[in-house]
Amino acid sequence: GLGFAQFRSDRHTCVLDGDGAFLMHLGNVASIGAKRPQRFLHILLRNDAHESTGSQALSAKPESWAAVAQALGYQHTLITRNYETFKAQLPGLFQREGPVLVEAHIPEGTLDGLPRPTGTPADWLQMFWNQLS
Repeated sequence: GLGFAQFRSDRHTCVLDGDGAFLMHLGNVASIGAKRPQRFLHILLRNDAHESTGSQALSAKPESWAAVAQALGYQHTLITRNYETFKAQLPGLFQREGPVLVEAHIPEGTLDGLPRPTGTPADWLQMFWNQLS
């Protein structure tokens, strides 16, 4: 996300992350905070579990991931515990100087029949390159 935001600074970049991935990649979060991409929205889905690999509990569960992001240089944060608050706040978040983090609390579990990604890594790379042009 940071690389894309730096390459296409004329566009908004929105990164969707689970809290497990966020925890595993805190170095990336620190880099985002240090570089301060202006049009960068980071949405963190928080359920305190590594959901995609079997719902294992996280090894660290700070009171606020938003506070962690702010300590690492994020300019604005929002914590939301319901969809209506998130929906109401989302348009204004794109107007804020970034990086911006939304810590969205969600229940553990996945939806029945949730589709899995299709295609190959080569297909995904081509889609990414198409976004850059």
